Amino acid sequence: MPLFEGIAATTVHTDRLAANVLARSGQRTDRPAIVFVHGNVSSSLFWQPILLALPEDVTAYAVDLRGFGGSETAPVDATRGVRDFSDDVHSVVQALGLGAVHLVGWSMGGGANPGFVTALTEGDISRGNTLGPWAVYKGTYVSTGFTSEHEDTWVESMLTTATGEDNYPGNSMP
Repeated sequence: MPLFEGIAATTVHTDRLAANVLARSGQRTDRPAIVFVHGNVSSSLFWQPILLALPEDVTAYAVDLRGFGGSETAPVDATRGVRDFSDDVHSVVQALGLGAVHLVGWSMGGGANPGFVTALTEGDISRGNTLGPWAVYKGTYVSTGFTSEHEDTWVESMLTTATGEDNYPGNSMP
């Protein structure tokens, strides 16, 4: 997992799962925290530039949801909507002893289509596959013409998504 300089990863064990959590190295922990939650087919890695850009007196964490990034792959009960994810974040906040937090996140929506899921499952990072992670990243995550020195990290983050009937994209059965 490509961590930027100044970012540390830790595994937080809760009664629900083992979650990967990013934070700035040596950050203060005596203040209310901001907890960043990634969207679908990504991970906490996307929040690294934001974490590093925050003022030093801000306490911030970025959590990987189940089946994403470095967090445990655990089944998702689709009949609960996104409650498994929100319950997981709550359990991480409690395990870290954070109390009340400010939550920042982006949509769980994304490029769910069979060709994309196949490319994701196969780890296809080719830029020529019109249904692969690069195409989804360029077509739905960023504005046309956007470039960043970190694009390989963003696509690698997308490839950490656990796939299958119990995870992304799931199935239509309760």
